[in-house]
Amino acid sequence: MDDSRVQELLATIKPDTREDDEAKELLAVKENLAYVWNSRDSNMLAILLGESKEPHRPFKFLSPTRTPLFDVDRIVPSPDGRWVCLQGRR
Repeated sequence: MDDSRVQELLATIKPDTREDDEAKELLAVKENLAYVWNSRDSNMLAILLGESKEPHRPFKFLSPTRTPLFDVDRIVPSPDGRWVCLQGRR
């Protein structure tokens, strides 16, 4: 399976330029899905990690219904991976 497209997408996620020492680009893995939070653009990249019949690894960009009004500290996928909770402090 060719992962070059996913690698290109991950390379486009730029580091957060805020001056604190906390990590802002977060990763969570649940079952066969990986979620990568991009704090700069307030979106998430979801990547299928399992086997696929597609020639390229399937992925999707996800945008929250409402942009978080806080810095995201943690990504918590639901048990079945259908929902994702973004946690953080105000």
